[in-house]
Amino acid sequence: MEKKKYELFFFGILTSGEHQNVIQKEALPVKSKDPFVSYGILPANPLSLKRRYAIKGYVMDVFAWLLLLLGIALNIVFIFLILSLLTVI
Repeated sequence: MEKKKYELFFFGILTSGEHQNVIQKEALPVKSKDPFVSYGILPANPLSLKRRYAIKGYVMDVFAWLLLLLGIALNIVFIFLILSLLTVI
């Protein structure tokens, strides 16, 4: 059985050499002292994630507009109902 290979994408700073009094041969990811530097690891390609979440965002946007228009239509129906009851009296 073949194991699945996962790609990890790291965003941040890599250190090499000495870090916190420990000698290391390979670069290790560390958090930057600068709060504006991105830091994190994504389990997939950022471009495919961007496409996937952009599609989800557009779908939710359309859903929100439909809900808003439904609410406006419901308010218009109630307004006409109240006006029709006022004219009958």
